[in-house]
Amino acid sequence: MKPKYVHDCTHCKFLGNGAYCEKPVDWYICEGPERRTVIARYSDSGPDYSSVTIGECTDISRLELAALAQGLDLTDKEKDLLLQKMLTRHRQGLSITDLNNLLSDTARIGNSDWLSTKLL
Repeated sequence: MKPKYVHDCTHCKFLGNGAYCEKPVDWYICEGPERRTVIARYSDSGPDYSSVTIGECTDISRLELAALAQGLDLTDKEKDLLLQKMLTRHRQGLSITDLNNLLSDTARIGNSDWLSTKLL
């Protein structure tokens, strides 16, 4: 698989082709100093892309969900960040232990492997 569109960032890794907002896109991941950024490029023109730093938004963004659905592999830290954001919306249904873990910077919230999109 090759990129359809020109992307000139030397720090980005091409992940594959897919779709976002009903447009064909090339998926990239860019390694940042603390977090990775997902990029959906939809033309050869420089500013024609959408991007989000994984876990940066208050809620999971459409771009993160689209990248996950199309096979983006996440680190355990990224899985925990996204799981924490999803559970925060539904915290009234959590046990006190899970709620305390949710608010902790170090505790794991069960097993977030269900967020993995790797095929077995």
